[in-house]
Amino acid sequence: FSLDVEGAEPLVVQNLDLNAVTIEVLIAENYNRLCRKHCPAREEVRRILLQDYNYSLYPDVVNRSDLFIHPSVHKAMPSKWKKNNTRMTLDEVLALQKSRRMKSRE
Repeated sequence: FSLDVEGAEPLVVQNLDLNAVTIEVLIAENYNRLCRKHCPAREEVRRILLQDYNYSLYPDVVNRSDLFIHPSVHKAMPSKWKKNNTRMTLDEVLALQKSRRMKSRE
């Protein structure tokens, strides 16, 4: 599933019932003219998919996109692939959000 709706990604993800429909692999654009270094839309999509649905996030596999992998698929993936690609945890996503909110207030 590829998601590229120019900044409306959080709205789409919030309205998907991923408990009713299984999306094994989801790619969401994470960098464009509207979404650069600081991007609340990107951070919200990451939070929803990691926190609410337990997806695994690999931000550096697809150019300018986040790769999200469903928990059942991630479990079955070869460990060599997991070791060779950087996974971003929910704690890292939340810490990044907090850091960017604090910087924007300065």
